[in-house]
Amino acid sequence: MPIFPGPVRHNNPGDVILDLTANQVKGIGVFDQVATSSSVESRNDLKLALRTEGYVATIKGDASYVYTNSDTTNTFWEDTNNWVGLGSSGLPAGGDEHSVLTRSGGTSIWSNTVSTSKLTILNHSVNPGDSEIVFSRKDTDGYTLANDVLGEIRAEGFANGGATRIGGPSIKFIGTTESQYNNNQEAKIEFHVSGIGASGGDSSSYYSGSKVGLTLKSDRSVVFSSLGGDEGTPTAEAGGFYYNSDEDDFYVGKNA
Repeated sequence: MPIFPGPVRHNNPGDVILDLTANQVKGIGVFDQVATSSSVESRNDLKLALRTEGYVATIKGDASYVYTNSDTTNTFWEDTNNWVGLGSSGLPAGGDEHSVLTRSGGTSIWSNTVSTSKLTILNHSVNPGDSEIVFSRKDTDGYTLANDVLGEIRAEGFANGGATRIGGPSIKFIGTTESQYNNNQEAKIEFHVSGIGASGGDSSSYYSGSKVGLTLKSDRSVVFSSLGGDEGTPTAEAGGFYYNSDEDDFYVGKNA
């Protein structure tokens, strides 16, 4: 490797001395994408001799990332967990106060939708209220209207080998009055059962066929959903309780 006694300059001041986009420099490069490709420059395809711990890879249209593993063989090089994003405060650009940082296709992005296998909320010993789960809306969404769904907790299953989502039980918090001039939001809580699954990716229809089993109203009264007609009579269980709309009577289950 040649050694130069001073700064390196090109005899043509308008020409480049070093082109990082050619990806022939050990330690830094510019790529079109992360995944392997035969048509564009990809980070996964960088030659082994040019890889190193601390390598800075800029992905066009995304962000810059630093490689953090000493092993640069393909298995580790292609593992996105070995890359840390750079940017302002070490984070990728974009997002707002309602966004969270997540991963998509091996890239760190800001998103308003999060999927995780477990969520733990720790109870604060000094300020227990800090452990609340709050359903709210953006300031730009306007005031709440009657029958607006304020929040929902729901569960779902999967059918057809995991290809189809099927609806399960849910709890809905529904506004019962407009909140434009109120200090408190009047609302009811509905407990839904027997959700109907959608045959595709339209999440808005997952629970369109669910049925309300129980409603807790804002005046603290409890309304039991009626059963009767085509729905028939539920299986009797000791301690069970239901309202039959055909006979306008309540029934209580007991031991035989």
